[in-house]
Amino acid sequence: MDIARLIKTVTLLKQVRLEMHDDVDARITDRLDEAIAILEEALTADPKPARAAAALAKLGEALKYLPVIKALFEDLM
Repeated sequence: MDIARLIKTVTLLKQVRLEMHDDVDARITDRLDEAIAILEEALTADPKPARAAAALAKLGEALKYLPVIKALFEDLM
């Protein structure tokens, strides 16, 4: 996994998370927070593609509730 792309992705996800309104479904925020934490851990630890893949899967689960953001994220990947 390309570290520079991972850093950009984590930064984007944190920005999206900060700009979410309080009325966003808890399933979205919980999975997004978990995905961000896993991806940040991948930045500081030895590369673990399986963990990063799991984080991206959780992110996909969260984003299914936000079709517009999901489309943007898929374009980035």
